[in-house]
Amino acid sequence: MPRPRMSRIALPPHVHLVVSRGREYTAYHPYRGTKRAGKRIALPGVPMLANGEPNPDWWAAYRLASGAARPSTRAGTFRALSEAWTGTDSAQPSPEWDALAANTQRNYRTALKRILSAWGDLPVRGLEARHVLELRDQMREIPEAANTLLTALSSMIGWSIPRGWRSDNPCDHVKSFPSGEPWAAWPWEAIHAFRELAVPEMRCAMMVGLYTGQRRGDVLRMNWSDVDRGVIQVVQEKTDKRAWIPLHRDLQAELGTVERRSTRILTGDRGHPMRPEGFKTAWQRQMECIELVTGDCHGLVFHGLRKSSVCFLLEAGCSTEEVEAITRQSRAMIEHYAADLNRQRLASRAIAKWENDA
Repeated sequence: MPRPRMSRIALPPHVHLVVSRGREYTAYHPYRGTKRAGKRIALPGVPMLANGEPNPDWWAAYRLASGAARPSTRAGTFRALSEAWTGTDSAQPSPEWDALAANTQRNYRTALKRILSAWGDLPVRGLEARHVLELRDQMREIPEAANTLLTALSSMIGWSIPRGWRSDNPCDHVKSFPSGEPWAAWPWEAIHAFRELAVPEMRCAMMVGLYTGQRRGDVLRMNWSDVDRGVIQVVQEKTDKRAWIPLHRDLQAELGTVERRSTRILTGDRGHPMRPEGFKTAWQRQMECIELVTGDCHGLVFHGLRKSSVCFLLEAGCSTEEVEAITRQSRAMIEHYAADLNRQRLASRAIAKWENDA
């Protein structure tokens, strides 16, 4: 369903619409153009979502800007619990919520929107495992999102137990969907195809991801100032771990061809740093184009470059400690990859011996 244009929607008092470069923006500006004019406050997003429902973030910002009374939240409900855990306009978030990584908070907020849509005004004490199972099963087509929702819900319920909201956690009785190994490593054929066919911005992103072994979010946050004397310094957003990564000669050559149009290494075609959602869309389009031409990138995702980095380092003879210094993954994860590679080598030797004995 297309998003209704705001010009067709009756906006609240003192909210004004501005259209710039084909995009619509709103702001709360009381008595604009008069001597009584107040401060102009930009409002986030749009008042109505694409599905025709009100945008809760926009209306919350409008209520805060206008001084309107906040709708009362019934005590003991999931909405009240979510506000107590994550914070509200008038209350600070819990220390446990603050301790979560920014990326985890974003993922949990997405899950909480679905939880509140289903149970927002229902009492937390009434939740049973069968209810959790039913909500999980509604998302069977997107198992990764379902598992994130289950983790977020379990964390919130677990936080509530010592605070008297309820005495047990129904999520303990509901299993996550099996996810298997979601990130296949990129083979050299796919890497070569991407280098040859991708637009410069996407090629640079692939090269940085491969030769630093970092997550997509950390790659997008890399600044030119992080590069010094052939070493790039990274502070991982998810773990807060720090790494100093010497530039591989291929990555150094790639960066030498990049025009520095902003403080960030990865810059869009308009000279602005790439934002996560915009990059995700552009990356997916690039992958689809290359797959149509060569078929080499089918089923691959950006995070698979991180696994490829580990595998290539291990195949080059690096120790677990040396790989950990680059990717800053847990040693258990690196040893898991190393065991897989060793099994492949053993299988190859076994077949070779069998053939030689025939």
